[in-house]
Amino acid sequence: MTAVGVPRAHWAGMFAEKGFPALTVDAFCDMFDGFNSGHIAFDGSGETVRGTVGLDAALAACLAPRIG
Repeated sequence: MTAVGVPRAHWAGMFAEKGFPALTVDAFCDMFDGFNSGHIAFDGSGETVRGTVGLDAALAACLAPRIG
């Protein structure tokens, strides 16, 4: 997987093409605008954990039945 930059003018169309409802498209665009403008930021008090997980393990965890 490779991250690529997407021009702001294309965000809404890309979300809509993936089936996102209009309200969700607007919310995501607003959220990303907030991150990019600095109005939304992480305070840095949390722990960042990095690692690698294979696709099979990630999907198994997402699809495993939830108990509780």
